[in-house]
Amino acid sequence: MSAEVDEEGLAGIERGLASEDPGTRQVAVRSLGNIGDSEAIGLLITCLQDDYDRVRWDAADALLDIGDPVVEPLLRSLDTERNKYARAEAAGVLGRMKDARATEALIECLKDDDGNVRWIARVALVEIGEPAALPLVGALDDGSMRVRKRALKTLVQMDKAATRALVRSLDDDRLRVRQGALEALETIGEPAVLALLRTLETGNPRARWRAAEALGRIGDVRAVAPLIRALHDDTQDVRWKAAVALGMIGDKRAEEALITALGDREKYVRQGAARSLGMLGETTAIEALSRAAEDDDPDVREAAKRSLKRLRFSI
Repeated sequence: MSAEVDEEGLAGIERGLASEDPGTRQVAVRSLGNIGDSEAIGLLITCLQDDYDRVRWDAADALLDIGDPVVEPLLRSLDTERNKYARAEAAGVLGRMKDARATEALIECLKDDDGNVRWIARVALVEIGEPAALPLVGALDDGSMRVRKRALKTLVQMDKAATRALVRSLDDDRLRVRQGALEALETIGEPAVLALLRTLETGNPRARWRAAEALGRIGDVRAVAPLIRALHDDTQDVRWKAAVALGMIGDKRAEEALITALGDREKYVRQGAARSLGMLGETTAIEALSRAAEDDDPDVREAAKRSLKRLRFSI
């Protein structure tokens, strides 16, 4: 939608931009939007720092209308601009454009001193969606706790668009990333269940046991049958987390499988099964728990005794 403007016309626009009257500046900004060349883009970006909000908004709309040629100049302005209004408006335009090239710059804006810039950057990252999710997961390992929390909040706001990246990150080498991904998936809840179930079935051992833990925290009953199958997994940690998760979900269909798990060769699995049987609240498990209360391992015995006390109190 560019239109040619001669030097005199451009000079008139620049005089309008310098006017003390906000309405005159608005008219000049709209004229710049109709030009749409590189010189106009630079002037429009300068207008993002105007004291009058409607001038800034018109400049942002004009940049949005110009489209792709504004992306790189806006990214440079995010990196160098000291005016908080300009940073906020630039972040907003990039978010509305949904251009993944802006992801890293917007993540950097999560560290901005101005709360409005940080908020608009979060909104922009949510607008970009899935392409921004994996780089944003990396910010869960930032040295600043505040930045980690902002990244976590943004991922949760992305909802389903972030689930694939978060599930992949359950197997990340960085502890804070794994912990943050688990917390985000728990908060997202139901939209993350199918991706977690796929990981429980097909992921590597470390990812499988973290998927089991996340499913237990979410508490969706669709996970009950897959978690029961996971009680027979070759990896002890997967069996352990599956046993714990079944107790957290609290579905009575798991009782028989958990009773069987009291005979697992690994003590942590037996301990998890004993605790979960108490959480299910089924008195039919009392006999099996009474046997578990004589287990060779003291932690298993303690878990079984606690569950027995809980069940007998409920009679």
